[in-house]
Amino acid sequence: MKIEIPSYGDYDGGETISLDKGYSALVQIERDDDCGEPWTDEDGHGPVSTGLREGKAPGQMVLGPTGNRDIWYLYDFAEAVKIARRDGWDTKPYNTGTAGERAHRAAMADYENLRAWCNDEWHYIGVIVTVYRHGTEIASDSLWGIEDCGDYWQEVARDMITGAVDADIADRKKAAAAARKETHERNHWACRDVMTA
Repeated sequence: MKIEIPSYGDYDGGETISLDKGYSALVQIERDDDCGEPWTDEDGHGPVSTGLREGKAPGQMVLGPTGNRDIWYLYDFAEAVKIARRDGWDTKPYNTGTAGERAHRAAMADYENLRAWCNDEWHYIGVIVTVYRHGTEIASDSLWGIEDCGDYWQEVARDMITGAVDADIADRKKAAAAARKETHERNHWACRDVMTA
């Protein structure tokens, strides 16, 4: 079943998607403000600290404000490059350049991603999916803490819809098989219910 998930900007309270065989799905997106900073909650980021913008050390880059107007998030770019080289980070265009060039490019991509989060250019969301068959709800699922940039959230929504539809089809097939078996057994014994004189 091909499932087309509309782009992120199309959601205002949810988007209903019509599917084959009488199925439909309501996909809702909500901002997830329970997630912490990406560098705290996720692996694979360069070191981030807080401090005065004017007091940043060599090799540090300013990410953005912390909420306290005098304190800023600072990204240790020099250390991030070392980590990236040690751990083999890479980014587009993949496998291009020397190990040092790949590490530098990957650390810069990490910095830009974290800088964008600090400046509220992206945030975490929850994807809530409710699946219906002929208007009756058959399943509901959600996943939270997903970045709203990129298309991963659409893949998550598709997987939840597909899982719910596949489970419903399998359950209905089992129920139909059980009903056929019961009918067959009832008919089998009904024809043997013969009175003798």
